[in-house]
Amino acid sequence: MRIVQISDTHVLADGVVTPGNAERVVTFVNDVLRPDLVVHTGDVVGLSPDDDGDRRAAAAVLGDLRAPLLVVPGNHDVGVAGDAPWAGFAVTGERISQHARVFGEVPFLETFGDWGLIGLDSERLESGLPEEERQWEWLERTLAARPARSLLLFMHRPLWNHRPSRAPDANSVPAPLRERLLALPGAERVRAVGNGHLHWYRRAQRPELLEVWGPASGFVGPTYEDVDSFSQCGLVEWRLDGERIDTWFRAPATLDERELLDVPELVERMDELQRRHAAA
Repeated sequence: MRIVQISDTHVLADGVVTPGNAERVVTFVNDVLRPDLVVHTGDVVGLSPDDDGDRRAAAAVLGDLRAPLLVVPGNHDVGVAGDAPWAGFAVTGERISQHARVFGEVPFLETFGDWGLIGLDSERLESGLPEEERQWEWLERTLAARPARSLLLFMHRPLWNHRPSRAPDANSVPAPLRERLLALPGAERVRAVGNGHLHWYRRAQRPELLEVWGPASGFVGPTYEDVDSFSQCGLVEWRLDGERIDTWFRAPATLDERELLDVPELVERMDELQRRHAAA
């Protein structure tokens, strides 16, 4: 079984850099990697979960993938939980529904022989929404049913604090929720988790499971000395062979490697959204 994980495409309908990178990734996946399945681990669209034009543009680019595509949402796709979401984009049931209408329902389970692939929405965690409780109920039922010998979990935010030398922050799943998830009956079958959000690639074998951070295709992230990772635009290739899991960082040589502040269309949109929020 060969799976490609792409993440953080941040496609803008009127953009150049991020949609161009997404198109190059799609071509590379189709012509070089040729996987059985593609999983997108969130932040499909540019910045706003309410921009239907960006959503349509992203869907058009990803629609050229030849392999089946599964998508979990990121914070820019459905909003953020908490009292002070960026630019006022709180996660809501309507935003979750808008994303699902184009990219499919979450949570989901797909089985392939001895393997099961679970997709979760990390953005609704700690939101208090009915969608959060329904996801927990679904996860409990699904894990208890033991649908496969081994499970892969995909979500947008990492399960563990992404910078161990710092206090936990909103970039990762809160520790009590991670502990709740891993304590569910059947969760011991989860062999690995793949996430996006951080714009870094990292592979770490934890006592509980293998943790893989998927790099962004849209733009590179900052580099931190206290994190064993690297930031470069690209994707992850997963191979499942019996009980064995292998992963590799992959990238077409043609990707435009820029940091966020060097992508003019994203900076302009970001400033516009923040001004609107401040004026509201």
